[in-house]
Amino acid sequence: PRLNPNHAGDVRQLLDPLAALAERHRLAILAVTHFGKTATADTGRAVLGSAAWSQVPRSVLAVAADETNGDILVTNTKTNLAARTITRPARIVDTLVPIPGAAATRVGAVSWGEVTDRDARDVLEADQNGDTRAARRGVDTWLREYLADGARWSTDIKADASGAGWSM
Repeated sequence: PRLNPNHAGDVRQLLDPLAALAERHRLAILAVTHFGKTATADTGRAVLGSAAWSQVPRSVLAVAADETNGDILVTNTKTNLAARTITRPARIVDTLVPIPGAAATRVGAVSWGEVTDRDARDVLEADQNGDTRAARRGVDTWLREYLADGARWSTDIKADASGAGWSM
């Protein structure tokens, strides 16, 4: 029988034994996939196919290109094994690796940067206008504070939001 990658039962039938094998033998199993084209910060929804692809693993990492400096941002977006979500920038660097009894060879190696407050999901979710999840959090905060004293007319909200620099 063929695996239907869109059917949770099929995906779990493949991944559950792998997860049990990894736990039993204290192994890490790494799977790589591309996210779909829809911009979203929910990495569970961004993975193509069944949601089980991101539900079964203990950890999910999101990786996005950082256009500002050529690095990549790596964020742990599912953290069953980590205390908190963190992001670290990384760069692939040319590294000479000695090989005993043979000529050294050049390979790409990961050079990790320090933990940052940036998030790969912000980059992945940037919409066509360049708006990001971080920018929307800003307007969310503004609106919550604006409405803290009670309801307002929508025309007033739109005018005041525009005056505060938020576009509608």
